[in-house]
Amino acid sequence: MQESFRSVPPVNLVAFYTQLVNDETKKSERLSQLWDEYGTATARCFSSAALALADLWESAWSLGGGNQTIGNAGAIDRDDLIKLYGRKTFLESYYLKEIGPHLQGRTAAKKAVRKKAARKKAARRVR
Repeated sequence: MQESFRSVPPVNLVAFYTQLVNDETKKSERLSQLWDEYGTATARCFSSAALALADLWESAWSLGGGNQTIGNAGAIDRDDLIKLYGRKTFLESYYLKEIGPHLQGRTAAKKAVRKKAARKKAARRVR
């Protein structure tokens, strides 16, 4: 992550985009200008992240004894995968301008779940 921050500093990226907006650059041109400025570095970040993720998965498999404990589990049924990941609400994506309330909603929902669990736990102690 630190490598990505150094390669494509978020502050610089936001400043560049802000300058495009302030210069009244057409929306249709902003993406290409962002890519011209940060595309190569962004591609390197994606590549580095993919390698890091592969290392994590390989390490987890090795440390968890995957070959001995799991072995060849075989193919997973496509319909089962769709049931798990096909929901439109699975890993929703939002524009930066829109994400705030969604993050707050998730935080509020998590707090509500924790409060409910704490009340149940307290009620059990009273019995």
